[in-house]
Amino acid sequence: MERVSRIARGLLGAVWIVVCVATPFLRKFRLHWGTPPKQRSRTFPGDDLIPEPRWFWCHAIELEAACPEVFPWLVQMGQDKGGFYSYEWLENLVGCEIRNAQSIHPEWQHLQVGEPFRLAPKGPPLRIAAISAGESMLIASPDPVGAAIAVSWLFFLEPLANGGSRLFSRFRAVYPPGIQSRLLYGPTLLEPIGFAMDRALLRGIKQRVEAI
Repeated sequence: MERVSRIARGLLGAVWIVVCVATPFLRKFRLHWGTPPKQRSRTFPGDDLIPEPRWFWCHAIELEAACPEVFPWLVQMGQDKGGFYSYEWLENLVGCEIRNAQSIHPEWQHLQVGEPFRLAPKGPPLRIAAISAGESMLIASPDPVGAAIAVSWLFFLEPLANGGSRLFSRFRAVYPPGIQSRLLYGPTLLEPIGFAMDRALLRGIKQRVEAI
């Protein structure tokens, strides 16, 4: 039953991606999914790594859990650790070799700046650029400042008045001009794929942390 459930979720993810690819006119809405309007123009930690991105997203979700309860789920993310709490079957269909964690693993809780952050088993990893316990984790290209192709990916937690928290996922990218670069690194394909997967990631964290 578990395998059937993973496949069903993966197929749902594939449908989401197809729908997003077919609706580029909704991209502006998707770029700010879940982010309160008053927070869409704010500055976040790590924005200085890519101060003028060619495209970005800033997604958010509210959680019925305090920041210190959520943060361990962020720390253990990665292809070679706890996965991305997303469409596991779909990710593995393209060779990512991911197994999403269903609990906190103490052996993955000692994250350090400079450690690799893997999205897939092959290819160069990103790096942990900064970490603030209980608050934020910044992932980025090894040398993003001034690079022709670079990305940064921030997970940022802020406390809410009701005792819960809001989790932001903020992705920023820069790439050279040209059709080929836009197709490989720009929003044409990566935005719909990123939206479907990132939305599932945030919801996956919400499901896990609120089930405790």
